[in-house]
Amino acid sequence: MFDPTGRLGGSISKPQAAFLSNVVFGGHDFRTLYATSADKVFARRVKPSGTPSVADRTPGK
Repeated sequence: MFDPTGRLGGSISKPQAAFLSNVVFGGHDFRTLYATSADKVFARRVKPSGTPSVADRTPGK
């Protein structure tokens, strides 16, 4: 993971040898990192939060 200035802030090992096909932040506070690999979905709580997508920022949501 990188901070806003581009410096390496940390890394998380892959949960299995297969390639990761998607990585996204989610959960009510965007502090759960989800990763898909082959036929599995992995989730890990992290300290930094992700940014909501445009759809999540729509008024009334």
